[in-house]
Amino acid sequence: MRKGLLIILVTLFALSVEAQEVRLGIKAGINLATLKGAGAKDFDSKTGINFGGFVEIPVSKNFYLQPELLYSAQGIKAEYFHVMSVEKRVAKVHRNIQLDLHYLNIPIMAKVYLLEGFALEVGPQLGFIISAKKNVKVDVSGELSDEAINVVKAEYAVGKSDVKEAFKTVELGLGFGPTYQSEMGILLGARFTFGFTGVYKDSSGPTQENKVIQFFAGYRF
Repeated sequence: MRKGLLIILVTLFALSVEAQEVRLGIKAGINLATLKGAGAKDFDSKTGINFGGFVEIPVSKNFYLQPELLYSAQGIKAEYFHVMSVEKRVAKVHRNIQLDLHYLNIPIMAKVYLLEGFALEVGPQLGFIISAKKNVKVDVSGELSDEAINVVKAEYAVGKSDVKEAFKTVELGLGFGPTYQSEMGILLGARFTFGFTGVYKDSSGPTQENKVIQFFAGYRF
């Protein structure tokens, strides 16, 4: 995987050196992210940020190659309600889970200008996980002792934890979406990105992939 990435980067560098009118740009925006797949139907979208830079390399009059380097904050939120028996008493459990996934993404977009300033982008993306944190909060109601409440919280692993080891280092995905580029260099756009490969290392568990909707603004120099 590292060798393949190196080949891609060297090829893009060679193209950028040889190509004329290569343009650089920066952009930033927000993510609406979640995971899709088995066991993910109860997940809610999590809001995050994205930012980074790109190189626009002309191939023909209306066709460009656009490699990017982006930081992307992703993950999920989920809310569950349970009823369980503790010390022969009924405990009502309200559980909130937040999974914070931080990626360094390398999209390589094919960009086609359809109208003046308006373009459609589509291309593959490699995502490298930087960190993964899980935060579990539990509220327990019922006529329970403090010891019983602690038993319930221990059952659901309440607190913050580093779960990066559970995730694959690299994810392969595909992105596509529209952009608008003004004559002054201002860039506006949206992109839908979804993963092809599961995010978890454990293949015996449920298979889930990233799904992200991005909105961004930027500037092309």
